[in-house]
Parts: sequence; structure tokens; C-alpha cells
Amino acid sequence: MVIHNIPETGSRSDDFDVVTDIIQHVSEEEREKVQARIVQVYRMGHRHPNRGRTIKVHFNSENFSGYLLEKSRRLISNARYKVAVLQKDLTSLERFHLRKLVREKKLRNNQAACNGEESDWIIRGKMLCRKSDLSIQSDN
Repeated sequence: MVIHNIPETGSRSDDFDVVTDIIQHVSEEEREKVQARIVQVYRMGHRHPNRGRTIKVHFNSENFSGYLLEKSRRLISNARYKVAVLQKDLTSLERFHLRKLVREKKLRNNQAACNGEESDWIIRGKMLCRKSDLSIQSDN
């Protein structure tokens, strides 16, 4: 899992504490249990003076990572981590596919807005079409 929009802390132990705090807030487990689930925490990329680097977190279980992604909306209520984004760690091929879907969605939604039609959505890496498109497909 990766976490975006967290300011630089200066040390790995501080990053570990920040990640533990975020996960504790999302999962509502005790601090000791959360720390036991974390295998490794590190920043990715080069330092940039105006923004923090992405934090990559490895857990002892893939299931826990999925659970946290489902519950990540709880961060909105925390003023300190309101802008933090928890996201699945995607491969370069998965990122390419998602960018392609987003470009296609923007193009289709711009055309739909011009014609007064409904917008498309991307859910879990797949394009969800307009209702009008679905009715045409079911007729065939």
C-alpha cells in the first residue's frame, strides 16, 4: 500500500510513527496490534522541497491492506490526515491501464456533457458505462 500527501518528517522512525497513527485511526485497533502488522515503511523517490514523497508500507498480510483501503474514508474526519490518500500499490502496467481509462472517461464525459447525456464512471479499474449504453447492449 502507498500513502500520499504526508509531509516529510525527517526520519524513518517518525515516518513509522505517522503511518502507525494513520492506520490506527483508520482501523481503530490498538497501537501494538497495528505495529505488529507493519513489516516495512519507507519513502519513495527523491526529496522535493515543496511536497512530501510517497510512503510505501508493507504488511504481513495482503488482507489487512485491503481492509485499510476500504476503511480509508475515516481519515476525512481527522484534521491532521484529511488530505492523506491511501492507495493500492500498482504496477507500472496497472498505472498505465488506469491512466488510459481516465483519458477515455474524460473524452466520453466531455462528449456526453455536450449532448446532455449521463457521465461514465471508473470503478475498481473498470469502465462503468452510461445507462443508455447498457440498455443498447442488453437488446443485442
